[in-house]
Amino acid sequence: MRQIARQLAQDSPPPGPAATRIRHLIRGHFTSIQQNLAAYLGLMLSADPDSRAIIDSAKQLAIHAVSEILGLAPTRPASRPTTWSSC
Repeated sequence: MRQIARQLAQDSPPPGPAATRIRHLIRGHFTSIQQNLAAYLGLMLSADPDSRAIIDSAKQLAIHAVSEILGLAPTRPASRPTTWSSC
């Protein structure tokens, strides 16, 4: 899963309109899920701290990428990711 997360983090969206860039990120994410279904299912059903850290890291990357595309400051409350510990 860490390898998948690194691969998604390195896949920069192409230049262009915000919708195109966000679509690129989402398409990459869902393609990764389809290609690694067992790993994703295991990750989502797991409650161990390492799995939660991977999920939190992926959420932070996604929020940062979309915030950057939309021009939102990372300090805005809507741009700040939550973690498992804050749920």
